[in-house]
Parts: sequence; C-alpha cells; structure tokens
Amino acid sequence: MDHQPKKYNYICILIFLSLTKLSLSFCMKKLLLSAFAALTMGAATAQLPANSVAPNFTATDLNGNSYTLYSLLDQGITVYLDVSATWCGPCWNYHNTHKLRDLYDQYGPTGTITPNKVMVFFAEGDGQTSLADLQGTGGNTQGNWVAGTTYPILHATGPQIANLYEINAYPTLYVICPNRIVNTFSQGLTVPQMYALAGSCPVATQPVDAGLIQYTGSPAACVGANAELRVMMQNMGTQSLASCTIEALSGGNVVASNTWNGNLGTYGTADVLVGTVPVTGNATYTFRVNAANDANANNNQTTGSYVASNVTLQGIEVRLELQLDGYAAESSWALYDGAGNTVAQAAYTGANNNQLITQTFTLNQNDCYNFRIIDSYGDGICCAYGNGFYRLVDVAAGTNIVNITGAAADFEQRDDVYKSGTGTGLITVEIDRSNVRLFPNPANDNFTLEYRLDESSNVAVTIVNALGQPIKSVENMERTAGTYALSVETSELPVGTYAVMIGTDKGLVTKMFTVVR
Repeated sequence: MDHQPKKYNYICILIFLSLTKLSLSFCMKKLLLSAFAALTMGAATAQLPANSVAPNFTATDLNGNSYTLYSLLDQGITVYLDVSATWCGPCWNYHNTHKLRDLYDQYGPTGTITPNKVMVFFAEGDGQTSLADLQGTGGNTQGNWVAGTTYPILHATGPQIANLYEINAYPTLYVICPNRIVNTFSQGLTVPQMYALAGSCPVATQPVDAGLIQYTGSPAACVGANAELRVMMQNMGTQSLASCTIEALSGGNVVASNTWNGNLGTYGTADVLVGTVPVTGNATYTFRVNAANDANANNNQTTGSYVASNVTLQGIEVRLELQLDGYAAESSWALYDGAGNTVAQAAYTGANNNQLITQTFTLNQNDCYNFRIIDSYGDGICCAYGNGFYRLVDVAAGTNIVNITGAAADFEQRDDVYKSGTGTGLITVEIDRSNVRLFPNPANDNFTLEYRLDESSNVAVTIVNALGQPIKSVENMERTAGTYALSVETSELPVGTYAVMIGTDKGLVTKMFTVVR
C-alpha cells in the first residue's frame, strides 16, 4: 500500500477485503509527541496483542457518570470499545453506520431486545481534542459526535485509555469478554455478528477450571544458552484456584514442570515459569495444566516455540547503524537481553525523517541478545520512501553481524539474535520477504503461506501475537531448498492482528496478517 501525500497530517489506509466483500478503513495516529517523549515511549508501536488481559480503567462520561471496566465485566457484561479521533474521516464514517449505537440500544443496560448484556464506550483517543471538537463546533473535527450517540462518550480519560490499549490507528475496535481477555473486531461486522462475539466469550461455570491462554516465554534464544518456558494461566473456575501443575512437553515427553501455588480469583491470571531448557536449535513445546477436580479439559493446553541462533560475537560491543526513511515515525526498535529485559529502545518522529542514527551498546559477556525492529506501517524502511537500512556491527571484529539493505529492508518486524563473547558470524536470512506470500489476508478460517528456501535448513513456522509471543506452531522440520506452500488453520484464533514468524538457523522473517469474522 502507498502512503497518502505528505500534505495530510495523518495517514489513511483503505483495505478492501475482496473475499468477504467488506471494506475496512482507518487513520494512523497523529504524531504530536516531541522527540523526547517519543523516545520515552520505547517500541510500543503495535496495538495490544490478541488474547491480552485488558487493562482496567475507571472513566467518567460527558454526563458525569463513572464506569469501571472490571466492575462491568464482573457482572458478566461484554464491553465494546471504540477508540477514535474526531479529526479521523474513517472514524466518522464508521460512527455514522450507527452499528455500535444499535448494539447498545438493543443489548445495553436498557436494551430493547435483551438488556444488560453489553456496554459500549466511545473513547476519544487524541489528547488535543476539545469538547467543542466532539460537539462539532471545533476546528479539528469531522462533525457532531455527541448528537444521536446513546452510549457513553469518554473524553477526559480517552487519551489514557488509548495509551493503555496501545492504539496506533483510528478507529480501533475492541471487544472485552467478562474473563478480561481483549481482541479487536472488524468494522465490517453487522450488529448480530458483533453481538455473537459476546455469546462466544468464555464464561466461568464450573467450580474448578484451570486454563492456559498463551505462551509468554522466550521467542528467540541462542544456542548454548537457556530458554525460559512460560505460559499465561487463567482461573476459569467459580472458586479460587489454589494449586495446579503445569508441564512442558516435547515429542510427548515432559521436559519441564512446575507446581504453582497461590490464590487466584475467578478470571484472575498468572504468568507462570514452567522451567528453563538448554537451547540446541529451534523448538516447539506443548503446555498442559493439571488441577484437582478440573471440570473442563478443553482449555488445558497451548503451544509455544522459539527460534534459535548460533551467531556469536567476538567482543561485547555492538554498534547500530540505522538509516531511517522518509516516514521515521513508523520505525522503532528494542534490544533485549537473555532474561527478556530491555537494554535499550527508541521510537522516532517526523523530525527524524531520513536521518542516520548510530548508537553503540556495551553488552554483558556470554549473554544472548535479541534486536527487534518494527515498522508500524508494514512497508519497512526501503525503498519507496527513502533508501533506509540498518546494520549491527561487531565492534571488536569490525564486521557486520547484520546488514539489512534493499529489498531485505522491506519488513514489518525483524528479530536478530546473537550471543556476546568470542567468535564472529554473519547473519543471513535464507527466506527473503519478497519470496513470502500469504493469502487471503485478512483471513477468516485459514490462509495459505508460501515461501522459498535457497538452501537446506531447519524451518520453524509460528503464529505470534503483536508482541512476538508465539501462540501456535505451524511446522518445525528440516527442509531442502525449494518452494513450499502451507495451509494454515486460523478458525481457533480470535479476531485480531497476528504475524507468521518464519525462522531458519540463521534468522527470522515476519509477515503480518489479520483475522476477521
């Protein structure tokens, strides 16, 4: 997709979903932060990942009524959240479909069909928006957003909610189930389809029900190091959960196990370290939870994987050389150590357009590092809007361990993994993004993934959420040189934005996709 002309202060995107005969449009978030504020934001350029635990908030609407998200969810109410901006044309168009108003009027607190099943909020996400803009009389608005809107409008706390939910495009539409799990949904859904989302929300009905949401452990690791195997667990029972055992299995064999003890209330979550394992190569694990008298086995398992690298530096200093393109505000990066701690990070603004950024990092000896770079628009840093590139240089050896230029710099997200210490190596990506096709995109129940290998390699294909956390393993096997096509099932994935991570022994390539219903 092409960028809109630079005379606009926001970027509008139009995606035509030919398979479903729907159209989806949204505006990229206006970039009003100073360079300093943007740097303090780090790499938070992607929206809240699918299957995340929804952050709680308390907000007051234009009429002075106060609402607390978790209080509504605890009553069994499903919450629909529209985060928009008054200046956003696509937001105004969606607002005028009146779908959310009809959903609220039919199923809200005084619903004409079934009352008190849902709550709908409009959150104005731009902190520069005035009350006059909402009322259609200001200078930064598409019209009167208040007139005819029967559901609560959150103005003063709207920007905080936008930050909590990591909004990067307007409108962003979220459905939050009573179990506090949040996912996006498509503008193209009808009112009955939106209400069906509430009917599909998991509900606690049994006294004991321990479930696993997703893998939260190491997405990438160095050969010879240890990888943390972690999962997000949730109590789907009506009674407090006091104890359970979680196991990690590989090839049907238990490789790690941990007995968790605590006091987890209904819908409460816990991030559990199942164990650590030595890294010898790419790996995929099955996780299962066991609790005494567990009444529901359907949510007891999940899968997770990591991609391994055997690249080792000669020294402990790495220099980043990053040439930004003409849309620097779409670029961000973060450097993580072996424990997942953020060593350094940065995000940029329009003031950095076409700049060359250099920065040197001093690393701990013999630790595993992951450099992650993101282009929020998805078209990378080369070549239509500037000849951007980036390099990671082993300062001691004077050699590039990563050198991403030309077509290789057309990425949505890249992860480069290496170990500090002795030795040098050159990371090469065996699967070029131009050799990867994913269709249809957006997907419904499945899509086809095609990729080409230039030489034999172990290949791990994993579906990950927006934070790069693996949630489904597609394949993990040795492949010879050639072209491959995989049919990937997505019917079990909630509506939202995901990525396919294709990892070889030498690097990663990521392809974004969206699931719609």
